[in-house]
Formats: sequence, C-alpha cells, structure tokens
Amino acid sequence: MCNYKFKAKISVILMLIISSLNIVLATEFTGNLVGAKDLSAIACDKSGNCLLGSDEGVQVMALKKVGTNYKMTQLISLSTSVKEMDIESIAYSGNSYYVMGSHSMSKKGCNKQESRFLLYKLDINEVSGLAKYPLDARTKIPTGGLSKVSLQEFLRTDADVGPYFEKCLQDSGLNIEGSTIKKGYLYLGLRAPNVDGKSPIIKIALNSIFGSKAKEDDDQRVIDRTVTWVDVGANNVGVREIKAIKDGFALITGSSVPKQKAPYQLRFWDGKSTSSILWISDLKSLKQGSSKALIASKLTKKAKPEGLAILSENDKTVEVLLVSDKVRGGAPRVFSITKKLEGATSSSEGSWLSRGLGGIGKYFSKE
Repeated sequence: MCNYKFKAKISVILMLIISSLNIVLATEFTGNLVGAKDLSAIACDKSGNCLLGSDEGVQVMALKKVGTNYKMTQLISLSTSVKEMDIESIAYSGNSYYVMGSHSMSKKGCNKQESRFLLYKLDINEVSGLAKYPLDARTKIPTGGLSKVSLQEFLRTDADVGPYFEKCLQDSGLNIEGSTIKKGYLYLGLRAPNVDGKSPIIKIALNSIFGSKAKEDDDQRVIDRTVTWVDVGANNVGVREIKAIKDGFALITGSSVPKQKAPYQLRFWDGKSTSSILWISDLKSLKQGSSKALIASKLTKKAKPEGLAILSENDKTVEVLLVSDKVRGGAPRVFSITKKLEGATSSSEGSWLSRGLGGIGKYFSKE
C-alpha cells in the first residue's frame, strides 16, 4: 500500500510538471508538397490557414489545419518562369500574403537571376485560405489578386545596404531571408551583411510599395524606410527569419554566409533598439514529442530551421510553428515560448531543457 501511494504521488508530481512545461508537439504537412526538401518560408493567419514556400521554384502551397496537421489545399504558381525565385520568407497582413525573393545573387556561380529580385502580393479568401481568384487551368497562376514589384533599385541606392547589393554571397552579399508586416510596415531581416556583429533590419512603409504612394516604375518609387543594425550575438551571424509579435519581433538567426557554422537561435528584438535578446540558444536541439509521450528526436544535422509562423499569442506566451529547410516535409514543430521576463540580461542564456524531456524550457528576457 505504501509503495502504491508513493507511485501515485510521483505520478501526480510528474503530471503537474509536464502540464507546466512547453512541450514541442508533433505535426505534419500532408499532401503532394512541391519542393518538399527545400521548405524555407511560412506564414499563417489566425484561423489555421497558412502559405508554405520552397526556395526552389516559383510555387507556393496553401495549407489548412486539420486536427494537429496541416493539409495542402492548393498549389499556386506565381510565374511561368522556370527560374527559381529563391523564396526565403512570406509575410501575412490584411488577407494577403507577401512572398519575398531573396534579392540576392545565386549561390552557385554568383549569377544574377531576375526571378530572385521580386516581391509578390497574393490576395486570398480569408475563410478558405485559397487564392481569392480562380487559378488558370494551365499555368495555375491566379487570374486576379496577384501583383509584383522589385526592390532592387531601392536596395542598390540605399546608403546602408547598397554597398552589399549584387555582391556574391560568400563575400557577405545582401541576402533577404526574413519578412513580416506590422502596423503598415514591411520588415525585412537580412542574412547578410553582418558588420561588427550587427545585421540590418529594414522597415519599409507598405503603401510605398503596394498602394496609393507606389508608382509602377520602380526607378521612380519613393521608398519610406529606415534601417536598424541589430546586434545578433556574433560576427558570423545573420537574420534568417523575422516575425512580428505584440511586444516586438521574434528573430531566427544563423550563419550569415554559406558554409559557415553558427547555431540557429531564437532571439527577441523590440523593434527600436540596436540589441536583441537570446530566447533559445539552439533551435536544432528542440525535440519533438507529444503531451502523452515524450519520446522525441532532434532535427537532423542537415536541417536548417529558418521558417517561422506565429500561431497564437497572449500576454505570457507565443505559440509558433517552426519549419526546416533541407529536411523532407519541413520537419514542422509547434511549441510555445514564454515572453520576456523582468530582471534578466541580454547576456543570459535561455535554459531550454530539451536534452531530456522533449522541448521544455524556461526563458530569460529583457535587459
């Protein structure tokens, strides 16, 4: 009897502990995914509809949450071009997705491909999550609600980032890998350049690109913008993703140039200062499990966790969906992160206890 009571008490304690932890939940993208090993960009609305992109090709995939998984519901082409767009980020705002090309030179050969220097605006049906207008039967391009611009003239002439435009990636050439929209502004996170441990985040008024202030001729477009150089923790690190949350922005950081090694980290930026705060020191160490079984596996060595979507948020936590490039199916993980707490410093490290019981953790926060 004594042994039974002891075991029961231990079980209760374990259940209380588990219920308070941030567990990384298993999820899956289902359907005939295009570029399944190169999924690099995602954004979601508040209804469980998402748009998923691959950095190979010019197609995106509409997803709908079904149970704990996300089912592909529509394949949408953005262009008839056979050249890849290098889709590295997707932003969502006002029933439209904004699909961003990297605006960078190619990794192989350092060539300029015009298809990489485009930003598409795709209107969607807010209920179904599908393209707002029917797709052309042959090309799968929407018959309406699709427009595009290029930011290359703005980037080329910008005082902050212009010197790095059209440079080879191996030489810290400009490379856009993250985007998000907040209060009418498009924020761009750059993987490169990194100058003295800081990476540029560009803030652009959306209506100066698409809207009343935009001009059809890219050379004549007046861009309302600011550039903030943000400390990302090391000289070989850049922003691989940026997503808006209520108090600021979640950043994924990783190596700034190809073949360099740097951990994939999750950081917090308040949107104004030149510093960022470490949230999770190694995203690849997050394990996947469930609330019933904490048997898990880490991301593979080749995985690049660089796509992030905000699923929900309250005053204390943010629920996110993480997607990894170079893993078939994107190895999606859903987990919650505790927001910044008083009293911690930017030099502290978030103590994610992911080595043991799945993805669990407690975090630190603001300076």
